[in-house]
Amino acid sequence: MDRPAGVKIGEVSRRTGLSEATIRLWEEQYGLLTPARSSGQQRLYSENDVERVLYIRELISQRGYSLQSVAGILDEARQHIPAPLHDLPRAESADPQASRLTRMAEELRPYLEDVYLRMATHRDQIREGQVLAQVHSMVARSVQDVTYAGAASTLVSGSAALLGNLRTTLARYDRAQDVLRWVATAVGDDLVEPSPEPWPISFLAPADTRRAFREGQPFYLPSVAIDELAPEAARRVRARGVQSVYAHPLRAAGEVIGMLVVSSRRVDGVSSEGRQLCARVSAISGPTLAYLAARETPAAFV
Repeated sequence: MDRPAGVKIGEVSRRTGLSEATIRLWEEQYGLLTPARSSGQQRLYSENDVERVLYIRELISQRGYSLQSVAGILDEARQHIPAPLHDLPRAESADPQASRLTRMAEELRPYLEDVYLRMATHRDQIREGQVLAQVHSMVARSVQDVTYAGAASTLVSGSAALLGNLRTTLARYDRAQDVLRWVATAVGDDLVEPSPEPWPISFLAPADTRRAFREGQPFYLPSVAIDELAPEAARRVRARGVQSVYAHPLRAAGEVIGMLVVSSRRVDGVSSEGRQLCARVSAISGPTLAYLAARETPAAFV
């Protein structure tokens, strides 16, 4: 986790269609980006940075925003960062655990800024604005939870409430055992007891889903093929009556640390809107939970 992860400015330029000079201008003059730096001081941009560039480009080219107005929104967002993140020093500490926690907080801040940016720029689109406001509120609450389990419960209950009656579960990835351990589950407005049985990654089927998980990519199974599952996995799926599943790995500092899973008892039961919502929540949940886990148990992420 101590090595900065990301892509160089040339790759960002290729993927966004903006010149390297423009990307540097956005960073240096307007403060729209805060990339990490390699040991050789090269800029390293996260996937979140790439998404932010694409979104700001859309705001400017299609919706009439100026760079100055976007910068103003981000400055306002930074004033709304939850208190626990402000309490951490930004400088490197001699204490390795304190340094790790500080780095996680630094990774989490831009995700929260982006939630605020999207919320502010969608105020004219009422439904989207309402959803983003709820997501922002949910994430802000989760950052202030005392425990990892408490934050996970806040995230799944908030997500499930927005999704309706779909079952929403958050799992923590146990890398040593190569299994997912269920932390919190909600159905609609109600938290329910998560399954005590871990889910081995080998249970993910077809093989493409295992590869997607390890690469930190989401996957959607509109119709779960029971006959492709391991016998024990098939038993559990039948017991839940699951017909379709959307799963989004949670990432922090370039590593997969868990998964947000939404399941339905109907074939193709997780709508495109629901999947987009989960993707947005998942992008923030990884850094949030990694930060809280390190604050609660510093040795949890090494």
